[in-house]
Amino acid sequence: MKHLNSPILLSLFGLIIGIVITDYFELAILNAFIALLCLFSSLLTVHLIARKRPSFSWVFTTLTFLFFISLGYVLHKRTLPKNITNHYTELDQKQYGTVFLEIKEVLKPTSYQDKYIAQVLSIGNQNTTGLLLLNINKDSLHTNILKIGSRHHLPNTIYKLPVPRNPYQFDYGTYLKRKKIHRQLSVSFKEILLSKSKGKGINIWASRFRESLQENLKSHRFTKEQLAIINALILGQRQGIDTQLSRQYAAAGMMHILAVSGLHIGIILILLRLITRPLNAYKLRFIRSGIIITLIWGFAILTGLSPSVLRAATMFSFLEASSLLGSKKKSGNALVISAFVLLLLDPLLIYQVGFQLSYLAVFAIIWIQRWLSGLLKVKNRFLKIVWDTSTVTTAAQLGVLPLSLFYFHQFPGLFLLSNIVIIPLLGVLLSTGVLIVVLAGVNLLPETLVISFGGVIDTLNRFIGWVASKEIFMLQHVTLSLFEMISFYFLIATTISYLKKSNYSRLLLALSAILICLISLSIGNIKGKDAQLIIFHKSRQTLIGTLANNQLHLKTNNAIWKPNNDSRIQSIRDNHKIKNIQTALLTNIISFNNKTLLVIDSLGVYALKDFNPDYILLTQSPNINLDRLIKQYPQTVIVADGNNYKSDIERWKTTCRKEKIPFHSTYEKGSYIIK
Repeated sequence: MKHLNSPILLSLFGLIIGIVITDYFELAILNAFIALLCLFSSLLTVHLIARKRPSFSWVFTTLTFLFFISLGYVLHKRTLPKNITNHYTELDQKQYGTVFLEIKEVLKPTSYQDKYIAQVLSIGNQNTTGLLLLNINKDSLHTNILKIGSRHHLPNTIYKLPVPRNPYQFDYGTYLKRKKIHRQLSVSFKEILLSKSKGKGINIWASRFRESLQENLKSHRFTKEQLAIINALILGQRQGIDTQLSRQYAAAGMMHILAVSGLHIGIILILLRLITRPLNAYKLRFIRSGIIITLIWGFAILTGLSPSVLRAATMFSFLEASSLLGSKKKSGNALVISAFVLLLLDPLLIYQVGFQLSYLAVFAIIWIQRWLSGLLKVKNRFLKIVWDTSTVTTAAQLGVLPLSLFYFHQFPGLFLLSNIVIIPLLGVLLSTGVLIVVLAGVNLLPETLVISFGGVIDTLNRFIGWVASKEIFMLQHVTLSLFEMISFYFLIATTISYLKKSNYSRLLLALSAILICLISLSIGNIKGKDAQLIIFHKSRQTLIGTLANNQLHLKTNNAIWKPNNDSRIQSIRDNHKIKNIQTALLTNIISFNNKTLLVIDSLGVYALKDFNPDYILLTQSPNINLDRLIKQYPQTVIVADGNNYKSDIERWKTTCRKEKIPFHSTYEKGSYIIK
């Protein structure tokens, strides 16, 4: 994109690099801050010299890049609990008292728990700060949902975030830490004491207003599923959408319409520009943009100012402001500046997948869509809408395709059909939905409109379900490494650059990109070929897998268990490019790469003559004398999986430590891998 401002882009790249390297390069925050000040001083000095001696400009550019790397490093460091005054994780846990907290966000509940993000205000007599994950165990007597802004006293049951216990499992703990949540707390409803004091702020006011609107909507003849879609589409609340419906929208490539984000804010921007077109006169266009930006942020506040809404509102506010300069060529710079500002305010946004997808999609639309649209001249108004929707969708999907495969290992093949049908109607759905919410809020919503809009939502869901049912078009279990993802982006960028303007140098770059992609794929196929045996961590089930040559053989004690429904197996399948999965019932002796694993289950049978296993798996809490077992097999490694009582594991651990025998508990250390 030739109209991008190079210094702004360089500053953004430097900031991102500085944020990311914080995880790999340890430096005290004071030393990092001193380095930042030194670079800033050097930058000022070189700037004065470079004004008179242009040959020094490369030094100024280099120092600028290093300055923003240092700035990103310092900003990331400042988010760590040890660098935050009175962060609750830095308190001596022995002095912990009652936890006093305020509810900040209501999360989607699970089958067993309601979940919230809460701000810790104090522990005992110590004032604190910091966010935690609050889990409240469900019971039939207490079904009340805690409200945003409510404050509560709870017993101190703070413990660490979960860690992945199986290979390639989603690291939920790290995900929460990227959102500045460093601990979790689990209680039952009867242990919660409501405080008389309440939180204050515009978020809390918006939450109460949103709750009143939701109650008004419930008084009308909307079904539960229809209400869930309205809450997600208009009010930004997705807690009511069930898992099956979410999967259908994801399979159809339309999950983005259920999360108020860039798509919704962009459509609202277009609608507001149409409504305010009479103010487009030169002298009034500043007032027009001010009204548009104000209404965008009003909608963002109403929907809860979630990270996705916040970044979308910021992004489109900058894009609207750039339109005041009278040139669409400024939109790329506005996009870069908005990302830069957001990362200055919250450097951890760079780790959020939604942030990455949003900016890549919008960047691709700005860079590719106009060129794609110009490939075909369409005069018919209806066909032009279809064509423009197709080009926007194609551009956005090209921007996010490698990243989607990298994170999710799947891609909806019918995304174009879904978007062509739904995106042109989304503006009507949004505007009608806003009208319905407003009319419900003032008790003027006619039932005919309720029935009509509910029918439209049902039709939408049926269409999404139909698209999702065409599984043959769903590209699944595709794995890209980081190197492969970057090489594919390089291929997309160079190929489109060549197609837009062909010349020898661009052709050479495109051919080089093809070669790099082939090399990256070859490396990916060679990596991870080592055979391995995996003892999985799984509660109430014994599960052992042997992995070799893209084949996975599983043995389990559960005859009705299906691997396709287990996320542990899907993670292995995605990351090792598994072509075939076979299952069989568990046996007591498993041989692997000239090594032997003895499985001792609830029967407790192990006295075998002339048999010396390399590993012993204790599962189903066998009633055995571990001292006697160790005497019989003194040169073995003992593993206890998740299919045991924790009290038994602790006892076995103590015995092995006393006898100096290697012991591995999957509860503590995760799955055990033998290579």
